[in-house]
Parts: sequence; structure tokens; C-alpha cells
Amino acid sequence: MLADAEYAEFLELVEGQSLRQLRRYLDYGKRTRQGGAVAELHQWLGRILLDRDSVYGLEDKASAFEIAACEWLAGHWDELNHPEPAVVTVAGAVDKVLLVRLLVSAETPAQRTGLAQLFRQRYGRIWSWISERASQLVVSEEAEDGTEAAEDAASTPDEPESLLFIRFLEHLERLAPLPAGAGSSGDAERLRAAEEREERLHREIAATTNRAERAATRVERLQEEVAQLRRAAREEGENGEKLREERTRRIRIERQARDVAQELERLKNEYLRLDARMRESAQREGGGLPLSSLAELAKLADADPGRLLGLGPDATAEDLARTRRRFAAAFHSDRISQLPPWVAEVFDQLLSLANAACDRARR
Repeated sequence: MLADAEYAEFLELVEGQSLRQLRRYLDYGKRTRQGGAVAELHQWLGRILLDRDSVYGLEDKASAFEIAACEWLAGHWDELNHPEPAVVTVAGAVDKVLLVRLLVSAETPAQRTGLAQLFRQRYGRIWSWISERASQLVVSEEAEDGTEAAEDAASTPDEPESLLFIRFLEHLERLAPLPAGAGSSGDAERLRAAEEREERLHREIAATTNRAERAATRVERLQEEVAQLRRAAREEGENGEKLREERTRRIRIERQARDVAQELERLKNEYLRLDARMRESAQREGGGLPLSSLAELAKLADADPGRLLGLGPDATAEDLARTRRRFAAAFHSDRISQLPPWVAEVFDQLLSLANAACDRARR
């Protein structure tokens, strides 16, 4: 048996055992393969678990307990696979010893199956061994039935091997009673309700996530549209700047064109005034020249010098010199420096005609 102070250490030893250690203890793995030596193994397990003289240490009792638990669970395998397992709750810390005690003390196969699922989740390798051991028991069922009567003769009629394990569990119950309601299915409805709430929450979270993703997609699309609008606005601004520059340049050109047109109009008027003055001067001093316009200046080259210069036949050399100076002063280039080049050409032509006429008159 166990003392009160040994229970915590016993739990740690059972929890820390590996399947390999378990199968090597008392040749457990070898005995199960042989089949015939299992009954003797059960007797040894009972002696170790119910040892009152401290012959066996805690390590032996921990190994014996777990082997006995595996054998008991394998022998009740059908009760661990109910088609409709109950939803069970286990309060507090869960360990291997607690689950075994709950499995043995379970009231219904459905409740036992629910606890077995917890055991399988936490201790998968041990559970696989229990499943394998259950298959071995099914195969060797007839052989075990044939030898069971002879083996029972070696044990006491009121304490078969399975009862030895149960007696040890009762001893553990006195040392550390199971928590009230541990492993019960009374909270199944609340658990189902909680699961339903959790499922609804998952659905709501999925729906919210979906809405958030759609919103994020819309935001991205709007951001792209904003970026496009900004690019368009920037391009329009650049185009607007170009249009303003073009309009300014066009206005400047139009202003220059107006200035040129005004200058041409002024020159035209100046030309007409000069033409009129030339005509008046020619008529007044020379009795008129055979010209209809300044475009016929070339005809004056053969005109009479006196008529061209506005002098009489008795003009002296001094008169010719004075007339030459008058024409030079009238048609000097300084007087027309602000006018277009064609005016200077006309003045040069007129001055040449006047000088040539003076030269002919001197001869």
C-alpha cells in the first residue's frame, strides 16, 4: 500500500514512465506475447500493489499500477468504444492516475468512452499499446478461457486478479478522494451550449473577416481612384500651365503684330506724305516731272537736269553746288535711321539722281 506522504511521488513516477520501461518491467511485453504467463503476471502485480511490508519500492508500485491499468482497460475495451460517447469534464489538474481512476469508476460505457478519448489525446502511445493488448485478448480468448480455471485455483476465491487492482484503487480513493463531480457528464448541456456559442462566434468572426476583407478591397480601389484623380489633376495642372504659357506667347505675338502693323501704317502714311511733297516740289520748281509715283524713279535718269533740280538754264556752278547740298541734306541717312531699310534705298536713289543731274548740268 501507499502512505499519505508517498502519493505525490507515486503520481510523478507513473506520469514519467515510458512505454518501453513498462514493457520491460516483469517481462510484461514478453509475457503478453507468450500468453500463458499473463495470469502469473497479474498475481505479481497484486502482490506489489497490496504490499503492506514495504518489500517493494514506489518505482515498482508505479510500474505495477500502470501495467494493471493497461490490462484492466484492455479487458474492458468494448466499454471504451461506445458509439455515442458522453461529453465529460475533468476539473483541476489531469494526470494518468486520475484518468485511470475515473475510467474504472465511470458509471456508463458512454461516460467511460468520453474519458477514454481524453486518455487517448494525452497518452497516445500508451493507448496504442492498450488497443494492441485488447486485440491480443480477443485472439487468445478461447485459450485464456481454457487455462483460467487452473489459474483461479492458485488464487483465493474471493480475490481474483482484477479485484486486486480494484482494491488498490479503493486505497487510493481513501488517500486522495476524487473531486466531486470529476468526470461527470452533468455539464454536458452547458458544454454543448458553450460549443454552440463558440461556433456562432466563429461564424460571426468569419463573416466579420469577410466584411473586413471586402472593405479593405474597396479601400484599395478607392485609393487607386484617388491616385488616378491626383495624376489627372497634376496633368491638367501641367497642361493648364502650358496653355497659359501658350496664351501669353500668343498675346505677345499678337501685340507685336499690332505694333508692326501700326509701324507699317505709319511708314505708309510717311511715304504718302513724302510722295506728295516730292510731287509738289517738282511741280513748283521744275514745272512737273513725268512721274506718276516714286516707283518710276528710274525714268528720271534721262530727265533734263534743270527740270530735275528745279534750276533755270542760266544756273551757275554756285547754284548747282547749293542745290547739291540741299538734296544731300534732305536725303541724308541720319534723317531716316528709324525707318525701314527700303526708305533709305529710295532716299539713296533720289540723292544719286540729284547728284547725277548736277554733274550733267555742269557739263
